[in-house]
Amino acid sequence: MKTLGIFLVVISLTVPGCGQSKAKLNLSHPIDESPYCLSQVDAGKILGQSSKLVEKLIEKNENAIKYKCTYTISSKTIRSSNLYYVFEDHKDIMSAKRAYKEIVLNNESMSGLKVINDIGDEAFLHTDGENFNLIISRKGDKILRLKVNKITNKTSSKEMELVSRKIASSI
Repeated sequence: MKTLGIFLVVISLTVPGCGQSKAKLNLSHPIDESPYCLSQVDAGKILGQSSKLVEKLIEKNENAIKYKCTYTISSKTIRSSNLYYVFEDHKDIMSAKRAYKEIVLNNESMSGLKVINDIGDEAFLHTDGENFNLIISRKGDKILRLKVNKITNKTSSKEMELVSRKIASSI
């Protein structure tokens, strides 16, 4: 954990513009603070078992700041699985709408895509039922992504939707 903290400080000191406040692009929030990183409790509910936080990153571009967290489970007796969490704070609603629309266009031709009407302003679930579950939602100028890659028999799509609703309702 200490190494990761040092890594994030190094990023904020070496990435141009990282750590500087600009209208709606604010890095003053600790990445551990909800909704900037998924809690270990929520990750465990989605994965159906205890998991380990293996990555916390902040990326910034001209349109948004992306807070990323990854939880993993791996065992010799069960299939390895990762839960990827990305919270995007866009500079404005139009930027978030454009980014969300691009994601939808890139996924709409694939089977297993279902619109979800009660998470944020717009959301969808995409799954192949065997390998991955993905929920992406937009609320105002924020986009939330949750993806489980390598579904196990303990992965809970229901908990994934509940956690997405909880986070969307808090922003």
